[in-house]
Amino acid sequence: MIYNAPPILYLCAHKKSFVMNTITIHAKNEHDLGIFITLAKRLNAVVEREDEPYNPEFVTKIKKSQSGKKIELTPELQRELLGL
Repeated sequence: MIYNAPPILYLCAHKKSFVMNTITIHAKNEHDLGIFITLAKRLNAVVEREDEPYNPEFVTKIKKSQSGKKIELTPELQRELLGL
């Protein structure tokens, strides 16, 4: 199983005064990200896309937890774990 982080888009707008404004967009999915990229290009903005993968150590821990022993969380076990 491959884990992918949400797509991130950075939009940079350059003004004549050489000041750069940056907007960070955390799109919900690739389709929405595509819409933002298309809009930015139509506005002649510089588009820098950065896909941030999950930390490999984190992915390893998740995979390890998914392959481990599983127990059923019964109401009795819930009370025991929660001290009720």
